[in-house]
Amino acid sequence: MDNKLLQLNFSQLESAWKTTKNNHYSDSKKSKYQDKLSELFSKMKSEDFSASTVEQAVERSLVIDFFFHSITFLNGSTLTQIPFEIIKCLEEALRDWLDEHEDFIIVTSLVKGISDFSFDTTLTFRNELYEIIEKNYEIVFESRLIQINVPESLTRDYLANVVLYHELGHFIDRKYRISEILTISLIHLEKTGKIDNNLRQALNQYFPFIEHGLAHNYSRVLNSHFSEYFCDLFAAQYVEKTLGSYLNYLTKGNLQCSISHPSTSNRIALVKHFIENQKTDFLDLILNITPLSTKKELKKRFKEFSTDDFENLIPVEINSAEELHYLFVYGWNLWLSDWSEIQRLNEMSYQLSPNQVYEVINNLIEKSIGNYIVKTNWEKHKDVPAS
Repeated sequence: MDNKLLQLNFSQLESAWKTTKNNHYSDSKKSKYQDKLSELFSKMKSEDFSASTVEQAVERSLVIDFFFHSITFLNGSTLTQIPFEIIKCLEEALRDWLDEHEDFIIVTSLVKGISDFSFDTTLTFRNELYEIIEKNYEIVFESRLIQINVPESLTRDYLANVVLYHELGHFIDRKYRISEILTISLIHLEKTGKIDNNLRQALNQYFPFIEHGLAHNYSRVLNSHFSEYFCDLFAAQYVEKTLGSYLNYLTKGNLQCSISHPSTSNRIALVKHFIENQKTDFLDLILNITPLSTKKELKKRFKEFSTDDFENLIPVEINSAEELHYLFVYGWNLWLSDWSEIQRLNEMSYQLSPNQVYEVINNLIEKSIGNYIVKTNWEKHKDVPAS
């Protein structure tokens, strides 16, 4: 590797770091992560890259890549870029699936495409990057980043951002290897002739590409489809069928599968079975495998409430994390209604425009979450004696 190019890469990083090092965040964990980057930058700055061996140059190049990935997502997670309210909801969901000692930070990168939600695995699961940093610089990153890409124009769209629960599901899937285990299990069942007629029929529906048998080269497609099905169920635990409503529009009601994704119709059907507690062979396959690796079960994790607060143009008083998740369902239900209750309860003599309702729902969801955060923080600290 040409050390001059390594020096160029670090100069690019130095230029980018000038902005990132002054970032401000809504929580201390991101600030501490940034402090670790600052320590790493100082040690790299003092190095003589021109004297690097080939092995050293490759390792330093990987560290610079790590650094760039980190600051890209930190830049998208500042107080001015992403509302802390949506991150709070995801953090509550994440807590359901992690052990107390595990330390992850949800961060976002803003992307241009209106439907380009995605989960980036670069900084979460590449252990070799952290090993290289510890070996060369004696720096340990106690926290790892869960990187989620969010369309820039939708950062404050609480209706569209039900998709983020699905993306968080991809982290859970990768961490516990759920779709991988499902794929291996299904191939084993096929090879040992243990797929009965009911399950075979279900597989032909949810995996139409394997109708003629499970050859080994299908494993990657199987894994990808299993991952999407699992993440849809993961999201449905928290936001019911709202993801399907939005997904159906984005995909134009797609009836065909692709190499990476199942058909939208199959995804919606699976979630419907889950929400309505309808037992099916395919759903049971996923529900039974999930606890084996996670020690957690896929189940309803939202708590319904009955109110007309949004219709009265006031925030909802939220009393638990389970109700916090249901806010998204409540907001979607209102959006899909005819909005007449808003007009009646507020004695409006005019008809609301879609944009007005859109802004009302988003503002009230955000305020409801914000009020819940303030209340829980107050309750957490009110009994702590002053030092």
